[in-house]
Amino acid sequence: MWKRSKGGASDYKSPDIYKYYKNLVENPVDIVTFNNVCTEFNTLIQNKIYEGTIYHLPANLGYIGITTKKVTPVFTEDNEIDYMKSKLTVDWGTTNKIWIKYPELQHKKYIYCINTHTDGNRYTITWKRLFVRIRGAKNYKFTPVRQFKRNLATYINNNPNLEYYEF
Repeated sequence: MWKRSKGGASDYKSPDIYKYYKNLVENPVDIVTFNNVCTEFNTLIQNKIYEGTIYHLPANLGYIGITTKKVTPVFTEDNEIDYMKSKLTVDWGTTNKIWIKYPELQHKKYIYCINTHTDGNRYTITWKRLFVRIRGAKNYKFTPVRQFKRNLATYINNNPNLEYYEF
């Protein structure tokens, strides 16, 4: 989903794209077929990206791929993890379970993701804007849909020895 990072909502969704397609083509297919083709195409691209392919967007709009960031814990003088300096993310599933079991800890104690199964690596789906030839490209951001991010997590958990190359 493409969004402007500042200002009002300017998302383009499937009905908008279908309307444009219908005006562009003489014999358009019905909307159900159009949505099935779009879904299948997006699934194929997502699977290629999960496997490590860097997808080059058409019309020089940049690249989409997976970036890796090594997250290492920073320790205080008391040999405890400094969670703010370490930039660790909160494991909300476990944290909420603990808060339900122990209500007195609510908003006082958080459980953080250490990512031991990936040796401390954090993976994100990123849009690189190198050599993008549109005005105001810095005003746009790429936010993958929730299913795309969740499927990436599942793929990485099932294939822990994957290596992604920086692009």
